[in-house]
Amino acid sequence: MLQQLQRKNQELTVASRLLSAPDNGIADVVRKLLETNHVLEKSLADAQEELLAVEAKILLGQQQHGIVKAQFTERTVQQLQKLARSLVAGSDDIIVLLVTENGNRLQFVAARGASVETSMKQISSVALPLINGKGGGNDAFVQGGGEPLVTAEQFLTKINETLVNPSRK
Repeated sequence: MLQQLQRKNQELTVASRLLSAPDNGIADVVRKLLETNHVLEKSLADAQEELLAVEAKILLGQQQHGIVKAQFTERTVQQLQKLARSLVAGSDDIIVLLVTENGNRLQFVAARGASVETSMKQISSVALPLINGKGGGNDAFVQGGGEPLVTAEQFLTKINETLVNPSRK
């Protein structure tokens, strides 16, 4: 029991030094740190949203033949989904193709604007065999991932060819 109390006292002393606070003020300092952390996380999320909006605007300006395509490294599928949704919300007559290389995985998202008739399932049926992958979605939005059997650039080129020249599967 005494050893346990000594260990707790040592931990309290170390925490007190780390926080530059007296033993009886540690709880207040930790509370303030948690509040600051929450504010910083919110600020970061807001900044990421702003960055995403700017990125979407830039990508919309680079579209060719109604297709917006981009490749990334170390982006999450959730980030790609968010970017794709932002792009099709900004223009209902585009197709969006986004791909990311994450270590030993190649992942993609494809989306279409409201006035586009091409099924994204068609893209998925061409894309997934290229990467020995799995995926899912609907006619308006698909995602998938697999092995990097081709580079992100080769992947986008093949999918783009399929869209521009549907007979070249």
